[in-house]
Amino acid sequence: MKKTIAILITFMLLTSLLLSAALPASAKKSKDEFSYLTMKLDKDLLGQDQYVRWIIPWDEIFEDGKQYTFFADVRFGEDCTQSNGSVYVNMYAWDTLEHAQADGNFGTDLITWIDFAAWPGNGTPKGVWQEYTYTCDPTKGTYGAFSGKTVTPGAVWISIGYYLAAGTVDVREIGIKDDQGNIIFSQGFENGIDFNEPHFIHSDDIAPETEGETWAINTEKKAGEASEEPSEEPSEEPSEEPSEEPSEEPSEEPSEEPSEEPSEQPSEEPSEEPSEEPSEVASEPVAESAAESAQPAESTPAESTPAESTPAQSSGGPGAWLWIVIGAVAVAAVIAVVLVLIMKKKKK
Repeated sequence: MKKTIAILITFMLLTSLLLSAALPASAKKSKDEFSYLTMKLDKDLLGQDQYVRWIIPWDEIFEDGKQYTFFADVRFGEDCTQSNGSVYVNMYAWDTLEHAQADGNFGTDLITWIDFAAWPGNGTPKGVWQEYTYTCDPTKGTYGAFSGKTVTPGAVWISIGYYLAAGTVDVREIGIKDDQGNIIFSQGFENGIDFNEPHFIHSDDIAPETEGETWAINTEKKAGEASEEPSEEPSEEPSEEPSEEPSEEPSEEPSEEPSEEPSEQPSEEPSEEPSEEPSEVASEPVAESAAESAQPAESTPAESTPAESTPAQSSGGPGAWLWIVIGAVAVAAVIAVVLVLIMKKKKK
C-alpha cells in the first residue's frame, strides 16, 4: 500500500511539473502574436458599400470642451485601388444617436468628420503597418449647418470601409484616447467580432456567415519577434583559409522611408459634401482630394510599427501559471497526507 501511495504522489508531482513547463510556453506564444481584422472587397465590386462601424453614445465616454485622439493601427493592401474614392478608417460626430445609427442628413445632422486613416492619402503606403492618429474636439462643428459652431454631439462613430475603392485592409486596433493620453475606447480582434454588441452596425456582406470570404480574423507575429534561434549546424564547412577581402561590399543602407510617395498634392479644395447620396454610400467623402487634404498635420502616419497600446492580451501570464502550479502541488501534498493518515488508521 505504501508503494501505491508513493506512486500516486510521484504521478501528481510529475503532472504539476509538466503543467509548469507547458503552460508558460503557450502564454509566451500568445504574447508573440497579435490578431487583426482583414476586410477584402474584390476589384470587380468597386463602388459597392462595405463597412463595419462602432457607434459610441456621447455621454458614455466623452465630455464637452475636451480634445480627443482617434487612432488606428492599419495596413492597406498592395491590391488597393480606387476610382476617386478611398479605403478608410474614419470618425463622424452626429447631433443625435438616432442620426448616427441611421446615417442621418449630412447638411443638418453631421457636426464634423475626418478620414484619419485612408488610402490614398498624403504619404500613405501600402503593405506597411502604421498607427494613424487625429486629435480634435468633436463639439467644434466643421460641416454643414454646424460649421463654425459648438454643439454637444449625440454620438460619435469609428468606421472601417470602402468608398469608391476596393482591395484589402487590415486593422489591428482602433480606439480613442482622452486629453491625458488614456485609452477610453478600444476595439481589438483577439476575440473576433461581436455582432450582438450594442450600437455595432455593418453592411450586409459583413456577417457571421461570410467569415472567410469578405472578412476574417488573422494572426501575425509581432515585428522584431520572429524566431532567431541559430541552426544547429552551419550549412557548410568553413573554408580552410578565409579570403583576404570580402567578396563584395554591402549595398547601401536601406531606406526607411515608405516605398511609395503620393503622386502629387491635391490641386483643389476638398468637396464639402461627404457624399451626395448618403443612403446608398454610407456617408463617406466623395473624392480622393477630400481624404488627402482634409487630413491635418496631427493625422499624419506615425512610425511603421504596431501600436504599443494594443488591446488586452489573453488573460494570465507567468504569475498566474505559477499560482496554478503551486496550487496543484499543494493539492497533491494534501492528498498524500490524507492517504497516509488513512493507512495508519487501518493498521491500528
